[in-house]
Amino acid sequence: MIQFRNTASPHLVAAIVLVFGQLAVSAQEEPREFISGQIDGESTQWLVQSKPPNPSVVFSTLLPEMHSFRITGYAGERFAREGSLTIEFNLRNGEVQDPKIRYFPFAPLHPRFSFGEDHGTGALVIDSVRIESVTAHVEGRFSGELYYHQSPNTTPISHRTHEAEIEFSVVATRQ
Repeated sequence: MIQFRNTASPHLVAAIVLVFGQLAVSAQEEPREFISGQIDGESTQWLVQSKPPNPSVVFSTLLPEMHSFRITGYAGERFAREGSLTIEFNLRNGEVQDPKIRYFPFAPLHPRFSFGEDHGTGALVIDSVRIESVTAHVEGRFSGELYYHQSPNTTPISHRTHEAEIEFSVVATRQ
């Protein structure tokens, strides 16, 4: 009769288990989504939080053929307001309506730089949208100027601006 004896040290076994465990977790992680672009010529990326319970890319159906989208990207892993970017728009029969872009370079809620129908220059273009039952893949871009706001009650300041070039290809979760 042949007998095998376990001669491996407990530390070696623990190290092997740890390595294989990390490989399994890495294989299960979803690829990260980013919004990319330039603000005043400086390249940047904003991280999108795609996992529930608080995804940062969401959409809802308002009416048949009319959908509302909100895409928020964060400057870092903390998902803080400082450095974040939010893109909001309605899409009706393929046409962009009520576009809003807000860039928060500072920690507080305001001040901010923004684009909307009544201020800023440029255009938000949606290149493609594929809506499924609980998700929507949306690709688009913005090119233009974001105007400075001191607070929500002040008029945008047209002589204090940031040039922005933004691109995104994200998957939104239905709200």
